[in-house]
Amino acid sequence: MSISGFNDPFDIFFTNRGMSNALTNTGHNNKEIILQVSLPGYARSDINVDTSSGRLSIEAKAQKTSTDYEFSTRNIDIGEYKQTWSLPAASNPEGIEAVYESGILSIRIPYMHNSRDASRKIPVQ
Repeated sequence: MSISGFNDPFDIFFTNRGMSNALTNTGHNNKEIILQVSLPGYARSDINVDTSSGRLSIEAKAQKTSTDYEFSTRNIDIGEYKQTWSLPAASNPEGIEAVYESGILSIRIPYMHNSRDASRKIPVQ
């Protein structure tokens, strides 16, 4: 998909590794990439986000709670979640921020300053 003539970084670079049933949103603008992961039922302390070797990993492991119920349907999976993505080459891993609020983990991945976007006078020799 193309936005303003640029390829969506998720089409090419931000490839997902692993299987998970958590719902995710991915998007970008001129400054950053955003990844939103639906993780209802987890506490902040249950979630670990890290980067290594050009990859972003999210792991969540909920504390086990005993239940007195035998469920006939289970559409909400609160147990273990693990997902890894390859970061786009243009991303700045040092600037990544993660916020968990109301069951949604939002990760903002800034782009590195791209010198081709900077203005400069080029002398003609």
